[in-house]
Amino acid sequence: MTGESPANDEPVVDDTSTVEVASLADLDGTARPFDGGEPDVVRLRLDPGESVAPHSHPGRGVVFFVVEGRFAVTVADETYQVDAGDCLRFDGDHEVSPAAREGAPATALIVLGRS
Repeated sequence: MTGESPANDEPVVDDTSTVEVASLADLDGTARPFDGGEPDVVRLRLDPGESVAPHSHPGRGVVFFVVEGRFAVTVADETYQVDAGDCLRFDGDHEVSPAAREGAPATALIVLGRS
């Protein structure tokens, strides 16, 4: 029955020593969840109106997934309004500057991989 899900749709894991459970809230800054160091994963939490200065991630592909709240993310001089559940994917060679929109704190999970 390996690889099949039981009736409650929970995955079947035969070797629990290879499974790690972690909370997104425990991720502070950058993490490297894989032994090879790729990809980097960042949890970004900003208070309303707070922003990150423009910067780039040369040689990386970027996935910016909004976990909660709302962001205005400027990528290469264009601003995208994204809400919880939205995802941006872009070339890290572009300059990026995320900002939490007014109303509530915002949290994003950012994955940076070699492009």
